[in-house]
Amino acid sequence: HYALAEDTSSILLKLKTLPDPTKDETAQNHKCPPCAREALLTRAILIMLSIENIRDATSLLADYVSNVESRDLEALKKSYMSKTDGKAPSHPIFLSMMVEICRKNASSGPLYTWAIKSFNVELDKMYKSDILKMYTNNIGKVYFNILPPPSMMSTIENMMSMMGGGGMGGGMPAGGINPAMMQAMMGGMGGM
Repeated sequence: HYALAEDTSSILLKLKTLPDPTKDETAQNHKCPPCAREALLTRAILIMLSIENIRDATSLLADYVSNVESRDLEALKKSYMSKTDGKAPSHPIFLSMMVEICRKNASSGPLYTWAIKSFNVELDKMYKSDILKMYTNNIGKVYFNILPPPSMMSTIENMMSMMGGGGMGGGMPAGGINPAMMQAMMGGMGGM
């Protein structure tokens, strides 16, 4: 992947070949995925930020805004904050905020959380949004010490480890429950 290889010029060349977003793709509450160009830009910059490569994220975004983006940036900024203009949040504006927030210190965590929450609908419509969620969780963890909510499996594992292995007793094997036992137990609970 070009983002991991720190090859922003190849990413930019690819983005230049893709069409501008359509009205359907930029409409508020659109049913279709975001335009391919903005989706690829968003994915690349989130990857770069998640691996702490702010330099290339900044460079790619600046080059994109200067050489690819054809819409008026001031209008996009205004639209991003408006809830009544009928437009979806702009990817370049969201990414500009992400880069700037990541440049700040850990006390900017609430701002980061707000930015992610305000853009979540767009991220959810992108291809393999669960992977994007991993990137944004990692960004929150690395830059702002925001831990992602625990998954159900890890919560159960934590509860089970407290009961076993010299903790509170409970008849569990020493060292707690192993993953194979946990999967078997979860499989048995499937009908509940």
